[in-house]
Amino acid sequence: MEFPLIRLPDLPKIHIIQLMSIGERIKLALSSQKMENYLSWVFKNHVFDVICMVRLRGSKSFISIDKDNWILAMNRLKPGYKKPGFIVIEELKPWINKKWTMMEKTLNVFIRLQNILPCKITQLSVTLKMEPTPILKILSHPSVAILKGLHFYGGTVQRHELDAIMEWRKENTIQYISVADNEIPLDYRHPNFTSGYLTEPLQYPVRDLVYVKTLQLSPKNYSDIKKYNNH
Repeated sequence: MEFPLIRLPDLPKIHIIQLMSIGERIKLALSSQKMENYLSWVFKNHVFDVICMVRLRGSKSFISIDKDNWILAMNRLKPGYKKPGFIVIEELKPWINKKWTMMEKTLNVFIRLQNILPCKITQLSVTLKMEPTPILKILSHPSVAILKGLHFYGGTVQRHELDAIMEWRKENTIQYISVADNEIPLDYRHPNFTSGYLTEPLQYPVRDLVYVKTLQLSPKNYSDIKKYNNH
């Protein structure tokens, strides 16, 4: 005979939840608002020693947990493509408003996820060249305030957008910021950039910058900037 988990006393219920995998906990939270609230209460003072990477890639956006062991896919997958560890968009419907943009869907799902699964390291990787991406809107989203890292890759970054990225860096916190493989203004300067450094275009993906404890610009037009500064 099946017995609803929510009806168990707290002690055995919490014990059962602790035995669940990350994916099982997420699916449990998706099953009802009541269960989601309960999981948020259970883990409100707990931090899981895993990395959560939010990847904004246009229609191919997704959230990766524990080095891709779990994937929250924000788009419809091709028939037969689903793999173990995937939680697909159809399962995420309770956390999604159909009127939201892909960016809003992804970041709002991330907030709900953090409530039930507070991750030790949270990163946002934005691939700008996938589609027009409102950098200022991303930076002002409530989810961004809790991030440990923020990475913009590809595309063109305007001066006012770079300023906003530089000013996102907070004092007395460990945060990782990178702007890589982009086109940026040749004469760009900002007071907060004195603690960072400018490098040649990276030879490795942005995701590897998780462990870089600094502010880094690695523009695609590095050689042009270097020539400009040597005039």
